[in-house]
Amino acid sequence: LKGENVVLVRSLGMPTQRKEVRLGDGSMACTGLEMALAKMKKCAEAVVTIHSKQYADPATPESELPKSYHVKLCGFTNGKQSYEMSPQEKIEAARRHKEIGNKL
Repeated sequence: LKGENVVLVRSLGMPTQRKEVRLGDGSMACTGLEMALAKMKKCAEAVVTIHSKQYADPATPESELPKSYHVKLCGFTNGKQSYEMSPQEKIEAARRHKEIGNKL
């Protein structure tokens, strides 16, 4: 499930936020939430609880774990395969992947 995803995320007890995310490009700080979204189907809802610092947002202190999120996957579009991309789109995709690698 790569591509653009529209997600409603609510940390339990907090207001709902509508976010557009791209899975697999390192833009989501919370690895556990990204892993859960990758397994969801369109219009699915779930409560995702992050227990380990390894899968949490790095900005979350250990004392705030476990942390739960109510998530609804509103929709998604699959990303393009490389043979479907124009040369400019391929360059942009390579640039994004390079940035991810540099962050690691």
